[in-house]
Amino acid sequence: MNERNPTADARLQAVYEAMACGVIVRNASGDIVYANQAAMRIYGVADMAELAAADLVTPSRIDLATALALRDRALVETAYAAGLRISELASADLASLELRRGEIRVLGKGRKERIGLIGRPARAALSAYLEDGRPILVARGASGSGDDEPVEIFLNHLGRPLGVRGLRYRLDLLRRRAGLPDGVSPHTLRHSFATHLLDGGADLRVVQELLGHESLATTQVYTHVSPARLRAAYRGAHPRAARPVGG
Repeated sequence: MNERNPTADARLQAVYEAMACGVIVRNASGDIVYANQAAMRIYGVADMAELAAADLVTPSRIDLATALALRDRALVETAYAAGLRISELASADLASLELRRGEIRVLGKGRKERIGLIGRPARAALSAYLEDGRPILVARGASGSGDDEPVEIFLNHLGRPLGVRGLRYRLDLLRRRAGLPDGVSPHTLRHSFATHLLDGGADLRVVQELLGHESLATTQVYTHVSPARLRAAYRGAHPRAARPVGG
């Protein structure tokens, strides 16, 4: 069994991060280069040569890093935009997606179908992933088997459906990279979706429909009001709110 090289793994991870941030790109000729002079000054020409010599920066690795970065961005944007459960995100297929209309059909609990709405950032992220990322992942799967192309939207690095377990792993990895605290989970995106809608004035029953809740009581869990919102409402509505202290 081959031993993994921690130094090589760390360097490869740095390449993936740089790729995700647009620091390392492929030009029209297919050569791997820095995106601009600023990136070159920060990372150094020698570093690129060293990585290339160690076979850490290759076209196939860069393509994979690009595809995974595009996929992960689309995952987060879609989960938050539509307030999807992780199981709904994992099972969403290409036929369920209407990018031009900003809609995605999902099967929730009890196999109840509903329409999730996706805004402009999520549509842009999905479009980039479907055009430039997913085909790379599909090709990796096709090279290893004669199976038909998966219908699921989100695929893993082997070109197979990512699945609930894979989604949890990737989202937790992104959480740790972002420096977010323990306890932040895929459900946090769904919770934020509902809370932000209600804070923005959305009707509770509309939020219930978008979340796919059978009971309104379940949706009411998200109706807690922040102290800042309470104070703002008080100051805006109470006739004595602005009265000076001691006046």
